[in-house]
Amino acid sequence: MGNVNKSKVIMDKYNKNNGKSIKEIRALVNKELKKQGESEVSYNFCYNVISRNCLKDNVEMQIDRSKKGEKKSQIITLLQEGKKVNDICRELGTWEAYVRKIKKEAQL
Repeated sequence: MGNVNKSKVIMDKYNKNNGKSIKEIRALVNKELKKQGESEVSYNFCYNVISRNCLKDNVEMQIDRSKKGEKKSQIITLLQEGKKVNDICRELGTWEAYVRKIKKEAQL
């Protein structure tokens, strides 16, 4: 225990699973670390390691960003359907301030 370079494990999983989301890579890394008796890594740590290495190597991050903006469009749809801010927060698991911000931006 304690001899595992977590950054190296993250980059190995990232390089072998190109195109997966940070969340998926983190799950693979934590599974590997658990086998070795190591503590888990956070999403933020995983993202920072990958982005730092991509910047260092001057390559673009190859991760799945297909869900980006999905929650915003769901909020707008629910607001247009007449749902209240608190109901949307509970349904989507979002912060009230975020829903109100989207509502203001969409002028609904």
